[in-house]
Amino acid sequence: MEILSKMTSSGFQGINVGTLIAKMVSLATFNALDRGLQTSKIFSEFAFGYLDDTVQITAEVYHGQEWHGLENIPDSDDGALIIYYHGVIPVDYYGLIGEIWLSKGRVVSSMVDRSLMQIPGLDNLRTHFNLFPGTVDSCAELLESGELLGIAPGGAYESLFGDSSYPVLWQSRMGFAKVALKANKPIIPVFTENIRECTMTLAGRMKAGRSKINNK
Repeated sequence: MEILSKMTSSGFQGINVGTLIAKMVSLATFNALDRGLQTSKIFSEFAFGYLDDTVQITAEVYHGQEWHGLENIPDSDDGALIIYYHGVIPVDYYGLIGEIWLSKGRVVSSMVDRSLMQIPGLDNLRTHFNLFPGTVDSCAELLESGELLGIAPGGAYESLFGDSSYPVLWQSRMGFAKVALKANKPIIPVFTENIRECTMTLAGRMKAGRSKINNK
């Protein structure tokens, strides 16, 4: 019961200029629209439809992203925990959120690092896409209510210190397992082939200190 995807873009294409431009235009558009509107379920659905359509097209056309196993995502109000590998820039996860919304009409909430809650100008994004730091109790409660939740246990550490051998760098983070057990909901693992190769990053090519970090 897993989801696999593959990206076929080269490292040079992976600079992601196209992705960033598409995201900036989309965010600017619905931020402008939302200034005069109250946050509502209707507008949240509009935001998801608008942004996720853009993200899905970017993933498929720019990165050549393919999906296998999307049928494992529940079709109705049944909670599930999506666990994914954190690439340097998780464009595969953005694409997954868009694909699930467009194909099943379901919203995926995401547990994120606390630092992302402090970045100015992203209030609408955090609200409409339900991004939050989360605890075991709050995440379990969300799953029990029938929602989908995405978590990358490795987080920024995995994205920065991983390499092309794709080591799992979770640093003994097992909170996601406690969430699934407490809520009694299934875990759906997600992995994308070439997610590290589709972005060009200095961190992914540094060797200094890497052996000590990856051997911990």
